[in-house]
Amino acid sequence: EHSIEFQAVMLAHVFDPDIAIVPILCGPFTQDIAQEDAPLDRLDPFLAAVNTLVSDPADGVTVIAGADLAHVGKRFGDAFDITDAVVQRVAARDDEDMQHAASVQPEAFYRSVMRDRNERKVCGLGCIYAMLKAVEGHAAAGELLCYGYSPDPIGGIVSYASMVLA
Repeated sequence: EHSIEFQAVMLAHVFDPDIAIVPILCGPFTQDIAQEDAPLDRLDPFLAAVNTLVSDPADGVTVIAGADLAHVGKRFGDAFDITDAVVQRVAARDDEDMQHAASVQPEAFYRSVMRDRNERKVCGLGCIYAMLKAVEGHAAAGELLCYGYSPDPIGGIVSYASMVLA
């Protein structure tokens, strides 16, 4: 969803500068499937193949989703200013979504984000969904390590989280 420069530098530092990386670009879902109950069948063959590749723990595969969560406020096309109430609503909805991610439930995560037709503009929807499908059946429940948001000086916030699925 986002470029992988940060993740590539971090992985090289933590593991080895010669670490093998397979970047997979996950753009936004097209409008014809961007609905709460939309079938995601067209993605299944590719995501099933990725899931097979990460199935053997002996291979030492790590799947990383570099993605943001909500983008709200005037900077992102909304008509409202950011208030404490807006931040609390965004955090509550993000928390609902992240509970599904922590439970490794890709379809439930997708439906949760799309419940309001992605009103929060979660640009990482495709990336996080793909990551969850890649590890589904192989990862245990996750742990949310950090949640927060960054203000945009033009008027808005972008929320983010870090989570580990083992």
